Amino acid sequence: MTSNLMLLAPLMIIIPLLSIIMVNHHLLSVLLNLEAAMLGMMLFMIYLMFGISSTDSINILLLLTMGACEASMGLALISIMSRSQGSDNLTSSTTFSC
Repeated sequence: MTSNLMLLAPLMIIIPLLSIIMVNHHLLSVLLNLEAAMLGMMLFMIYLMFGISSTDSINILLLLTMGACEASMGLALISIMSRSQGSDNLTSSTTFSC
């Protein structure tokens, strides 16, 4: 079971990042892929922390905090972009103008 988890966690990081590189038409899909990569990083860190020592869990809390900040900034960016341009399509917009 632990060897499967050890193989799954890096794949959960690499596959969403490759998806961001290959298909990045909509901002919402990019943000969902970033969240999936963050989940993979958290899973990998939990596996490493409990494999070595369970006392150093501050790194996991730091990663959770960064994930929450990323999600809130992404939602704010989507709302700003949809108000100004009408959609979250990244191919039609190259720059933001206030």
